[in-house]
Amino acid sequence: MSGDDDRVGSGGTSHTLAAAGAPQRSVTVAVAVEHQDGRPVEGLTAADFSVSVDGHPIDLSKATYEAGAMSLVVLVDVTTSTFWPGDTSARSVADTIRNQVLTTLQDDAAVMVGSFGRSLRTDEGFSTDRTAQRRALMSVLNVPGEERTGPSPIWDVVHQLTDIEQIADHIVIIRRGQCVVEGAIDDVRQRWKRVRCVMEVPDAPLPAVAAGWRQEGRVLTGFSPHDATDLEAQLAGTGITVMDAEPATLKEIFFDQVKAS
Repeated sequence: MSGDDDRVGSGGTSHTLAAAGAPQRSVTVAVAVEHQDGRPVEGLTAADFSVSVDGHPIDLSKATYEAGAMSLVVLVDVTTSTFWPGDTSARSVADTIRNQVLTTLQDDAAVMVGSFGRSLRTDEGFSTDRTAQRRALMSVLNVPGEERTGPSPIWDVVHQLTDIEQIADHIVIIRRGQCVVEGAIDDVRQRWKRVRCVMEVPDAPLPAVAAGWRQEGRVLTGFSPHDATDLEAQLAGTGITVMDAEPATLKEIFFDQVKAS
């Protein structure tokens, strides 16, 4: 960028903190461009920047990057408070997780599996072999009945989210075998908003984009992954107007998605 009114505000690299023994090949470079008064420069795309390869500048949009292998820990709640549709045997649950989660991963993704009831059980380590992952799942899911009693300890995980933000740069929330939130932590925090709206008619049916939001009189509150322009477009003609939207915390996003279960 050039010009007296613009300057590069910040830049740096963010490295993934991988588990011991897991390959680590992903590097993220972040750059912010600001006006002299500190306002962000909007409307920039990859075409507005360039990088140098072997000393020769090329368009950023033409640069290629090698996708790094992912290391994933899959922990399954096995308490009786968890709902599993259909057969709840270890074999059936293992097949469900394999078919809905593990088969969607890239071939070199390393997975460690575990389960938690009254205690935590994990397999020996990371593996990229899908057959071995299924066997490990069946092993950790085959727990004694006393391990399944009592409420789910998943809520204890919420208290660790602050620590997670310090050591991780990517977040995935899976609900009932489906990925509902995924992305770099900073992107997720920037994308998700705590939204407050007002309704013209209090008893009007809610559109799909506002499903599950809390209603008090004419005021609606909820969480949305849509930016303001997109959200207002989806609410157009519904009699619902956005009053304000503020960034949501990871804890709020987690609670909102778990509540939907």
